Amino acid sequence: MSDSDFENASDTEMEEMLRRSAAGCRTPALPDETAALPWTVQLERPRTGTFNLGSGLATGAGSLRRSASSFARLAVTLAVAGAFLAVVGQARTGGSGGNFVQSPPTPRPTGTVAAPTGPEVVVVVTSGVVDDVMADYVAGAIRRAESDGAAAVILQLDTLGGAEDAMLRVDSALHSKIPTIVWVGPSGAKAASAGTFITLSANLAYMAPSTNIGAASPVAAGGGDIAATYGQTEADKVMNDAIATIRSIAQERHPQAVDWATSTVEKAKSYTAQEAVDAHAVNGIAVSLDDVLNQADGQTVTTSAGSVVVHTKGATTVSIGEDPIQRFLHTLDDPNIAFILLVIGVLCVLIEFFHPTLLMGLVGALSLALSFYGSGSLPLNILGVVLVVLGIFMLVIESSVPSHGLLTAGGLASFLVGAVAFYGSPGPYLPSVAVAWPIIVMMTAAAALYGLVLVRTLMQMRRLAVPAGSGMVGTIEVEGETGEVQADLAPIGTVYVCGESWTARTADGSSAARGTKVKIVRQEGLTLVVERIG
Repeated sequence: MSDSDFENASDTEMEEMLRRSAAGCRTPALPDETAALPWTVQLERPRTGTFNLGSGLATGAGSLRRSASSFARLAVTLAVAGAFLAVVGQARTGGSGGNFVQSPPTPRPTGTVAAPTGPEVVVVVTSGVVDDVMADYVAGAIRRAESDGAAAVILQLDTLGGAEDAMLRVDSALHSKIPTIVWVGPSGAKAASAGTFITLSANLAYMAPSTNIGAASPVAAGGGDIAATYGQTEADKVMNDAIATIRSIAQERHPQAVDWATSTVEKAKSYTAQEAVDAHAVNGIAVSLDDVLNQADGQTVTTSAGSVVVHTKGATTVSIGEDPIQRFLHTLDDPNIAFILLVIGVLCVLIEFFHPTLLMGLVGALSLALSFYGSGSLPLNILGVVLVVLGIFMLVIESSVPSHGLLTAGGLASFLVGAVAFYGSPGPYLPSVAVAWPIIVMMTAAAALYGLVLVRTLMQMRRLAVPAGSGMVGTIEVEGETGEVQADLAPIGTVYVCGESWTARTADGSSAARGTKVKIVRQEGLTLVVERIG
């Protein structure tokens, strides 16, 4: 048997095998005109020639274009995310927020309506983490109250603590030309950690029933002892600085409560409203803003402009709210929202790898930027972040790496542990926060569905065999191109052209031996009609 007969016999056997395989396959049935065509098999690699080199260069150029497009898309995504983060980060520029355009004041009459020419008191409602956004808001509101000639400013406070620099900025703003009053309320509110410093910084301080104040000791990472983490010398420096700060504030505003104030830092003690009143740390217990106005009236305080007698009885209260940008940025400081944004950002970025789209990459980058911005005033634990990202990654690769469920179990465990440890307490005066368990459960389920359902579906779609004749095959325009015969055209065989093997026949029905150079005349379905060159 000659080599040509052997090749033809092999082609026939392979054709029969492929037909039987296709018959039992779940892919759609082939069109009749496609099924009538013979199957051919490439037995040897094509010989290198000038036209093959050109095809390879064209393919390489296409790959470079695709790579350049991917990098350009990534660069655009990062540029937009960076620009957005730079814009929202202007709130952390150390007081620029004081120039924000404040929302129009909203008159809110108290129980006793003042006469039109009566005193006006500005109310600033603050809650949540003490951060730069809150400091900008308070500073801007007090500056506006000064310019409007208000009788006093009441800072309604409810906080678990926050950043030291923001706390000092609020303290500076409370040293105003007009009397400043802090009311820890309503019932159930707290003035913990940094909130203790802020309460003592005002000219007058009142607390609602069922509120507490104190626990202002600086702590190390994870809430541990500073000496055990950084050494005794560093612990002494931080503690002495905190004690000196609160003593100086108490000596100016509440000189009878200096020792009491020191105990909140040195011994991390927390006190009820009545205990704070007994220690002369606050001026009284007030159940409402009206009660604050009545008790503060007639008091003599020292402002930056000198001694002033407070006239607040029967005053009209005017609330100055945060502007839309401040409200949005302050919302990001919520520990649950920052965690959700991080998970969403990681999921969207991973989608970009499995199903490239500019939109998902952009959404993911923006979500991550907002998450880390919101975490700037929270005690973020880097180890918790790493465990959350690692858990999501393990859930994702389960679809491509057979592990019999081990990666899924490990991913869920890593995600849960990371979510629980997402926040620590890495610095002085920062609040003790944690992700709520309902949020942890919800985001764990979302990550599991993402990794086990969405990613697996996308990868399975990529692996689906595309049936011949479905419109996805033969999309390259080959008419007029030059190719080389791979399997003898007798009269039907195989031609290698444009980096692909095609079923082909000669235009005049003659035969062509292997290695013959041919030119593509036209295309009939999936069969090329060729003619010899020369």
